This record gives sequence, C-alpha cells and structure tokens, in this order.
Amino acid sequence: MSPLPPFRQVALCLLTVGVLLRQAQPFLWQAYGPERLGYPLALLVGFLLPLLAALVLPYAAYEWFARRHRSRPASFLVRDGGFDAPVSALAGRRIIMFGLLAFAVPVTESGDHGRQLLTDHLMLPLGVLLLLVGGTMVAGALRPGPVVRLTPDHLILGGWRRTLVRWDAVARGDALPPAPGDTTFYVREIQPGRVRWHNLPVDLSHVDTAFLIAAVHHYTFHPEHRPAVGTETELQRLRQVCGTTDESQVIA
Repeated sequence: MSPLPPFRQVALCLLTVGVLLRQAQPFLWQAYGPERLGYPLALLVGFLLPLLAALVLPYAAYEWFARRHRSRPASFLVRDGGFDAPVSALAGRRIIMFGLLAFAVPVTESGDHGRQLLTDHLMLPLGVLLLLVGGTMVAGALRPGPVVRLTPDHLILGGWRRTLVRWDAVARGDALPPAPGDTTFYVREIQPGRVRWHNLPVDLSHVDTAFLIAAVHHYTFHPEHRPAVGTETELQRLRQVCGTTDESQVIA
C-alpha cells in the first residue's frame, strides 16, 4: 500500500460534511428566518454562514490535512515488480469540488406543510444535470490504484479501466524531452491499423512532473534498461539520469 495518507477517503468524508451542511441550510433559514430574527441577522445566521461553511470548511480542512504533501518527490514507489506514481492530493481536491457541484441544488423546498422533496420544474432538472456531471467527475477522481505504473513491458495508466501501452508501441518521434513547467504529456501508441493517443495524468500523480515525463522518455529510447524496472537499483540509476540524487526526495 502507498505510504501516503488516504487523500481520497479523507476528501469523501469532508465532502459528506459539506453536502450535509448545504442541505441543512434551507432548514436553518426556515427555523431562523426573518420572522424570528429580523432580515439582516436571519440572512447571516440562516443563509450566509451555513452556505459559507458548506463551501469553505471541507476545503480548509482538506488543505490542512494535505499541507505536508504539497511537494512532489522526484521518485517512484517500488512495488510488485514496477514503479508506481501514487495519487496526489489533487485528487482529493477534485472530489470535494465536483462533489459540491453535484449536490449544489437542495433536494427540498418549502411546501404547505413545511419542507418537502423538490418538485420545481427548473431546479429539479438542474439538480439532476449537476448530479450527473459532478458524480461522473468524482468517480473519475476516485479511480483506484496508482495514476501511472511503469513495468519492464508496459506503461500502465491507472483508472477504473487500466490502459496498457507496450513500450515498443510508443512512437519515439512524439516522446520529446520534458521542458520546464510541463504539466501535460501525451503518448502516441502505434498499433497495426490504428493510432491511439494517451494523456499521461502528471497533474494527478504524487511524482515530480519533469521526473515522470523524463522517466517515460528515458525508457522509450532505452529498451536495454527496461528489464530492471521495479528494482531499487534501477530506481537509483534512473534518479541519477533524470537529474536528482537527493535522498530526501524519495517517497516515504
């Protein structure tokens, strides 16, 4: 298992808190509305504070939790005969952001006998649309396993459906050396009768972007080093080749 904190699980818990606070806001407005507190105070207590707490509290708590892991090391995890790039804290931020988007519309409305399930002809389809869009993005951020995995034979892109790209199928002409500040990197896979493009999700990995891109570039052009992938000795050699020998950079 990754020695990193469970970013996604913590994000889900905080998202649940945010959603509950958001759905509780209409009930607070009903309990502490203008009839009871006067409009200015009711607006603060029954609307602004609960809404602000629902939006800000999950992010603030998550940032506090993940603050020690903002720096991404120039190294991989050595595991099961391969190099793993584990999921970064960004996945948790996306879960909270898209989750709050999915549940932004309250599920209840005022009725003749208090709160009732939402029936508004405008808000109901909007809520369904947000739920579908946000829920899909949350599911993508929850994808299990490492974001990227390097093995002697394959470059593996993690997700609900893993994508395996054979090193020999990577088009060398597209595997350019990394440039400073690169945040995206595409791999072109040449197969008989077709060409497939794959996005390397460097922003979601807890590995330095330049190092990850350089490693893919290195094994694309140096097949003689691929059999050693997944060993500590090869990782040390790769880190030297890719420009870092600082032991403090190793994921631990």
